[in-house]
Amino acid sequence: MTHPAVTILSGTIEATPRGAILHDANGLLWRLRSDQPIEPCPTAALVRGRIIDPGTIEPEHITTIEPKPSNPKVTAE
Repeated sequence: MTHPAVTILSGTIEATPRGAILHDANGLLWRLRSDQPIEPCPTAALVRGRIIDPGTIEPEHITTIEPKPSNPKVTAE
């Protein structure tokens, strides 16, 4: 029996009535199928997992990426 290859996708994680989805940079929506609850991540996330059927990923690991705070410019007086 062959196992699906592991892939890494990035995007935002959104909560829906049917469960969490990953909205990737190409505009595709991936359903995240997991026994564990998945928290929404409106900024950015990396999802490593197996594609188990078209449009569905079984995540092995999710890394949230927090945006870097912007540094205000200091002006000379």
